Order: sequence, then C-alpha cells, then structure tokens
Amino acid sequence: MLPNHILLSTLRDGSLRVQSPITVKITKENQHVIAEATELDEFGFGANLSEALRNLQRTLVELYFTLEAERDRLGPDLQRIWATLQDKLLRRP
Repeated sequence: MLPNHILLSTLRDGSLRVQSPITVKITKENQHVIAEATELDEFGFGANLSEALRNLQRTLVELYFTLEAERDRLGPDLQRIWATLQDKLLRRP
C-alpha cells in the first residue's frame, strides 16, 4: 500500500541539498505511481514508488538549473516557483 504523502529530503544530486523537505503527494493511476510536488507544479512517475520519486528528483534538479539560468526573464508563476525552490533547496559550492 502506498502512502498518501511523503516528505522528500534528498534529490540524489551532489550540487543541490534539500534544506526544507518537499511535500510529495503520492497517487496511483492504472499501472503508474505518480509523485507530485504540488507547490512546485512538478511530478514524476514510474512503475513503482521508487521510480516515481527518482523521476521527480531528476525533474526538480533540471527545473532548478533551468529557472536559475532564466531567472531574469521569468513570468510571475515561474518567479513564484523559483522563490519556492530557493526556500527549499541550497546550491552547494
């Protein structure tokens, strides 16, 4: 049985550290598990919970670096997501 929510405390990436856990909603749709970080409007999916979380972790790392590179050109919605990412994650030197 799957949990309804988990707190994600690692991204499995050496360049970013989670400083405040990310709440992840877990659902199952047909044969796929979906891990959704609702406050960041991102999700990952896979055949099981581990795959879904790994997919979400990769997605969040890519999102962080994409928004960081484009931060001077972000619209209001992406500025909100960027601010949330900055609260949740810390870039390692």
